[in-house]
Amino acid sequence: MALKHCCALLLVFAVQLIRAVYDPEVCSLFKESCGLIPPPLPRNFELKGDSVNYLAKEATYHEMHFDFSNSRAKYIKLLRGVEKHLLFDYDARQVVEWDILHPGLDERDDPLSWACTATDMDDSEYRDIFGFQDEYSNWPKMYDANQVLRFGGQYQYAFNGTERLDERGVLVDKFVGCVYDEALGSTMAMDYFFTNQWVYTSSGTAMQDVVSAGDGMLSVPAKVDSFGTVYDEVSKERNTFNKTESIFWFKGQPDFALETFRIPPYMYCEDFRGRKDMPQFPDAFSTRVQKTVVQRDTLGNLATSEVTSFEQIYYYKDKALARRDFTPDPDLDVDIISKFLSKDPIRSVYDFNTGVMYLTSIPTGRCYYRPIIPGDFFDASKQHMYIKMADPAEIFRMEHDKMEYKGNDFSRDIECDVFAGKYFDEHYNATFIKETYISTNGWHEEADELLEYGIPVKHTILTEELSWELVDNVTTYHFLKFKAKAPVLRIFDVSNCIETINHKDYAIMLTVSTSERSTSSTVFTPLRIQRLQLRQVSLSSSDTSTLLAFTLVDKPRLKTQTPVGQPGSTFQEALSRLQQFIDRNQFALKFTAPQEKEAITVKALKGSLYVHTAEGDLQAPEPIETEETDPEDEVTPSLLQADEGEEGSGRPMMSNGSLALLAFAMLFIGIGIGIAIMYLYLRRVNENKLEDRITLTPQTSTTEPDPLPTV
Repeated sequence: MALKHCCALLLVFAVQLIRAVYDPEVCSLFKESCGLIPPPLPRNFELKGDSVNYLAKEATYHEMHFDFSNSRAKYIKLLRGVEKHLLFDYDARQVVEWDILHPGLDERDDPLSWACTATDMDDSEYRDIFGFQDEYSNWPKMYDANQVLRFGGQYQYAFNGTERLDERGVLVDKFVGCVYDEALGSTMAMDYFFTNQWVYTSSGTAMQDVVSAGDGMLSVPAKVDSFGTVYDEVSKERNTFNKTESIFWFKGQPDFALETFRIPPYMYCEDFRGRKDMPQFPDAFSTRVQKTVVQRDTLGNLATSEVTSFEQIYYYKDKALARRDFTPDPDLDVDIISKFLSKDPIRSVYDFNTGVMYLTSIPTGRCYYRPIIPGDFFDASKQHMYIKMADPAEIFRMEHDKMEYKGNDFSRDIECDVFAGKYFDEHYNATFIKETYISTNGWHEEADELLEYGIPVKHTILTEELSWELVDNVTTYHFLKFKAKAPVLRIFDVSNCIETINHKDYAIMLTVSTSERSTSSTVFTPLRIQRLQLRQVSLSSSDTSTLLAFTLVDKPRLKTQTPVGQPGSTFQEALSRLQQFIDRNQFALKFTAPQEKEAITVKALKGSLYVHTAEGDLQAPEPIETEETDPEDEVTPSLLQADEGEEGSGRPMMSNGSLALLAFAMLFIGIGIGIAIMYLYLRRVNENKLEDRITLTPQTSTTEPDPLPTV
């Protein structure tokens, strides 16, 4: 079989397996030694050297990184101005190959060198450099250090004397041997030169690390002369070779650098099988994003100015809500700039429950709303006819499908697992490479009072466009203070946007309950409740109770990209459902106070829904037709007493002066389809000025009414 490739290092030939006989004309396999014993080799090593092929009249620089302990190796050679990198992963059973066309440049600054291929080990022409195909298991196996360097172990060498290398002035011990490699069909006479045992090199290996004896340093290889023949199956002849290898740096048992066995940044290797799977992106999160866009030409030089911007992102998949705080882009956000007549920062709240987007000028508080249109920031990129809330990974094109693990790297002093992928964008009719950095388990990011582990740290997208010349666009996202938890619902406050929408103020009287049963229902989408306040109301000179005041908002009347028109109940439908919910004794809130384990349940009895007038009074709402209820669920509400002490029959009128402020926050009730879950947040001022959260879960109250609370 023809010789396919001849490596420059130690007569390692990458050829297909063949069977050939030993050539006795080259050398004798039997060697006798009356001198020094050949030194042992470390289990793992790194070396740098150059070789001269006298017959081919060429010189090659090369490096070898051999990590037998982790079943991986790397070989680098520089020949004719091209730097070739070969990464061998015996766990993944693949060889990864890439070329650096401008040696000396960082790979990320050399766009023409971003091509990468991954080949199965048994299909690679380089498979025999560090291992072999086990004929019994049909599985690639890795050579040990002796087999890779063709020295020691199964190879017999004899001491030939001590001399000084002419070129380097190093005192060395010479060992001569004869190596017959059946797999390569080669017989070679090899003369190995090791540093003398009394010469301690800074790159040597401690003897006890290898042989568990002595306190000195092992000798290291310095030079190899080789002569031999290799069989050429095409010509049916043996070809002769003659080489000299100079090893000017050798390190045993090294601490390999992180980048040694990592595929370089900005590279994606098709069909590469990494050792890890990329974790899923959380379904609810908040983060501050630093976005940087830069263009480079074919030589890696900046083609345009680097542009950096900041955004605050909130995402809540379960509630179909999202928010983005950003500065408008003069090229992309022309409609926003023209609407507010400024480039001031914008707060945009997306309500995918109703298909509406609320935009607020942060400095002025001015607001306008419009339909969410295909292509908006949080809209799924693959949707064309109808809007659909994007999955969290789709927002930044961080989908984990087919993402390959490239190794470890640092970003912002955080150790990260690096994953790469490729996708085709129909809108741009182009292919993009993406690269995601996820913090490893041992590293964290400080996010206010939390320590977040396994979070996205950085994400890069590479685009290529062909204009007058090849220009590479690189967009990098840095995620700061990432919180992998649901944002508080007050984050999505749009109370400043409801003045032009039909709305009305209501209040619910609450009473303490000691038992409840769970229920589920459909009430409102989260943004239909605004300006939520928890107040204390005086029922008499000695009795007080709790009042939940809020504003019920109609859905904005906009045309949306949905097949059945704008979703959501009308104002009257929402009010009717809420009143029916209360009149069936199916409205109760479970309070879990901060740092408390026991929950307090308060419920709304039948007839406890009121209209909160502009004058501050509470009035009975307009009667509505309700569905038939189970008699067991009917509860006769207690008579409420007005401030003046007058007894009323039915619903009393309560003056504005009877309402004392208990606590205030901009709050929302978010009740989704299926299971109804409510949140109430109370702001408590303390020395740390932190906000405590109270969680409310809707319950069904029992038929036995409890007396109104007395404070």
